[in-house]
Amino acid sequence: MREYSIVDVFTDAPLEGNPVAVFANGAGLSGELMQRAARELNLSETVFLLAADGEADAQARIFTPARELPFAGHPVLGTAFLVGAALGKDTIALETGAECARLNGLEGRIAYVKQDARKMLAQAKALHDLVIVDPPRLAPSRGSRDAALIFYSKLAEAACRATVQGGSVVLCSCSAAVDLAALTRALATGARRANVEATVLERGFQGADHPTSAAFGEGVYLKWVIAHLDAR
Repeated sequence: MREYSIVDVFTDAPLEGNPVAVFANGAGLSGELMQRAARELNLSETVFLLAADGEADAQARIFTPARELPFAGHPVLGTAFLVGAALGKDTIALETGAECARLNGLEGRIAYVKQDARKMLAQAKALHDLVIVDPPRLAPSRGSRDAALIFYSKLAEAACRATVQGGSVVLCSCSAAVDLAALTRALATGARRANVEATVLERGFQGADHPTSAAFGEGVYLKWVIAHLDAR
């Protein structure tokens, strides 16, 4: 018998928000059994915690009812809250995607580092072919939108400076108050400050594994922009 918790994310009220199931002890469970459990619970995501391989506090394997995910926003936030409460820590690092990396022949080529992302980007200086910036919800309300967009543009600038010319940057947002057009402008502003040309290759929203009611427009809150970088 394995105990699990239901964590309601993006709310301060019980039985609201976006729920995720978290198994605190996933040790010894096969991937097949984890998938069956996720299918049985039938939440958008279910998380199983394991011992970390690197510097992180724990390794998290994330499953939808249909498949395993290398990463997903609200399950990571809910799991970090639960792990942080258990460890008495304000800052938590989770390994995600470790099993997916192994299955794709990338084991040993991925490092999990617990660090301030802004400092790491500042130190990178045209080091990476691909930088994915996926911050927490920076604009929890429309009143915080303008300040959030300034921060998004600063993150985009840091990501562009950390990416080689010819590389790609992915800027993500989980804030309903920030629409896709505003997120794209923030990327353009950051790229201009980094003195590079950002060409948008693709833009999009959350996938089919994260459905939302047509009557709840704010539910389409996950969005991303992929851009190719060249010299100006």
